[in-house]
Amino acid sequence: MEPITAAWMMGTLLSGWVGNRGDFYLCKGFNKIHKRISENANEPANNHIRRAIRKSYLKAALLAVDHVQEQRTRFSLTNRNWYNLNEIKNYIKDQIENTSQADQYVRTSILDGAYRDILFPKENTTAGERRPELIQKLKDSIINELETNRLRIESALRNCIYDGWEASGKEMDFYKLICAFFTQE
Repeated sequence: MEPITAAWMMGTLLSGWVGNRGDFYLCKGFNKIHKRISENANEPANNHIRRAIRKSYLKAALLAVDHVQEQRTRFSLTNRNWYNLNEIKNYIKDQIENTSQADQYVRTSILDGAYRDILFPKENTTAGERRPELIQKLKDSIINELETNRLRIESALRNCIYDGWEASGKEMDFYKLICAFFTQE
């Protein structure tokens, strides 16, 4: 048995203090990493994918706005719809430009937090059978974004997004346009 000396006592106290401090900083670092991982758990791992999806649905919305503008036959100074469509068009173009910048953080979509619930089977339905629900939520998200930014969505534009439109004898579907733009990204 080792005799109790001042050196032994100081060594024991010092090693206990160093051990406690090391444990404190290890736990603090682990908690920071855990918090960062848990806060980003629902976000796509690749920001490039999020950027491509956002850019795709903005470009599809821009085509819908262009279609509605082409359907207008005359310009009227008293008709607010002309200016409204230009405001929407400018907003979408600005968002596309912001999304194209590599250092720009791409905002989250309502689908980012709920994609697991939508994509996986639920209550005797397969994920494939729930595809219309996903498409509807995507269309709702662009309408919601525009309305959140205080842009008035007229019924013609809303119908183009939800129901599609015909241009040059071709049926244009908002979701299919998003898919086409996504493959180009």
